[in-house]
Amino acid sequence: MIASSASRARPGRRSRHCRSRLRWTVQRTIFHLLDEPVPSLADPFPRDAPLPGAYELHLPADDVTIWYTVTDHEGQEVISVQHVSLDT
Repeated sequence: MIASSASRARPGRRSRHCRSRLRWTVQRTIFHLLDEPVPSLADPFPRDAPLPGAYELHLPADDVTIWYTVTDHEGQEVISVQHVSLDT
């Protein structure tokens, strides 16, 4: 039997709020990274054998961790977000 779209579970208000908060945190962080690509709070990643330009940024106030890379392309720094995790 195929379930109709009306009977599928919809994300609740709490889920939408979490996604919205996460999106806002990531966007705000990216704008800060544009000014300071490697803030003092960012740790090289992975800790055992750091990759060049790879960082882990834990934001305890927002319960979010962002893994990103910083590379140089034609004289400009390029920031690439690799993974975002909501710390619950």
